[in-house]
Amino acid sequence: MTEQRATETSTSDLMQKLLLEVQRFDRMTADEIGINATDLLCLVWVERAEQPVSAKALSGFLGISTGSTTALIDRLEKRKLLKRARHPTDRRGITLKPGPAVARPEIVAVRAQYRNLMTQAWSGFSEAELLVVQRFLLATIAAMGEQIGADTVPSARAQDE
Repeated sequence: MTEQRATETSTSDLMQKLLLEVQRFDRMTADEIGINATDLLCLVWVERAEQPVSAKALSGFLGISTGSTTALIDRLEKRKLLKRARHPTDRRGITLKPGPAVARPEIVAVRAQYRNLMTQAWSGFSEAELLVVQRFLLATIAAMGEQIGADTVPSARAQDE
């Protein structure tokens, strides 16, 4: 195996480990908030969307039926974590927006915990190194998005937090 190939294999293995840890972290986060992992994925996707999110788009992103999507929306809306709003250009349509409960102290605390954890993990890297990591992550996100479908990544704003 060439050195280049060994590095690629090692990087791929590390990505798999990272993705597994992210899933575990998301389950822990969802548990702390009192929701399930799919509900958390919904909330994050809706918050990061650069365009209005429809129930149909959410259903496609999550890979669940429209009936399951409606139940998910109802469940999150009941807890005020998500709210339905009128579509800006389609009078008959609705869009989904984060609800007022996302500002609850326990949710803010979980987000702060995440930011602090990432800040600690990245503190030993220079700005130049972090820019390389960002380039790597954006390339990986784009490759996955192309494979899965163009509408799977709501925005590049993920860099903001």
